[in-house]
Amino acid sequence: MKIYFLSIFPDVVFSISRGISMIKRALKKGLISLEVVNIRDFAKGKQKQVDDYVFGLGKGMMLRLDVVLRALNFARNNLNNPYVILASPRGQVLNKHMICDLAKMDEFIFICPNYEGIDDRILGFINEEISIGNYVISSGELASFVILESIIRFKFSNGSLIQRENLFDDSFNYMGMDFLLEPLQYTRPREVEINNRLIKVDSLLYSGDHEKIKNFLLREAISMTIYKKPDLFKFFLNKYSEKIDKRVLYDAVMDSIIPS
Repeated sequence: MKIYFLSIFPDVVFSISRGISMIKRALKKGLISLEVVNIRDFAKGKQKQVDDYVFGLGKGMMLRLDVVLRALNFARNNLNNPYVILASPRGQVLNKHMICDLAKMDEFIFICPNYEGIDDRILGFINEEISIGNYVISSGELASFVILESIIRFKFSNGSLIQRENLFDDSFNYMGMDFLLEPLQYTRPREVEINNRLIKVDSLLYSGDHEKIKNFLLREAISMTIYKKPDLFKFFLNKYSEKIDKRVLYDAVMDSIIPS
């Protein structure tokens, strides 16, 4: 997989790529290549100006369209059919289905906005705006790496980087079911005393009764999803309501309404 980053802070890109374990391992194994295009190299004049004031009532500085387009065209000329992504809080929030679709592609260009962003005429030259959440951070590089890491993690879950079974009980795919969060998980010791309060792990979890444990964890996962992400539970219910034991589903719903 070939990846190009367009950034005015190339050192930031190199630093992050060396610090994220999944990306670092993918680079080391030759599963991906990562090139950084310094947008400033495509600015003209002695000052190499990459930004300018926003027209109208906007405040701050914005990356210039002409400079970014020259950098983008350079990256395109080094690839065959790249998918161009702009990290932006206005984009669709990244989710599992988007990641599945993106993982089918082999060439990406990530445009990293900074300051007040990029002249919005850039939207005519990209494939997609993607948001990592309904909030704003100052670094388009960080947001782009969040998107990239999620793609790599899924794309190379064929054993080349990560085992697919390790994704089977992942958040949003617990017990292989989409839209289902993981239940709470525990390890030893079974009992911990804090401030004269004994905190125990439910004895069922180490009882050895695998069928009861499975139903218990499924109930907990459904209850957790209802409580934490009710929007996901709607999708889960539409897809799996006929496949789930009705008693387990009822108990999960009740647990979410009246926590034990």
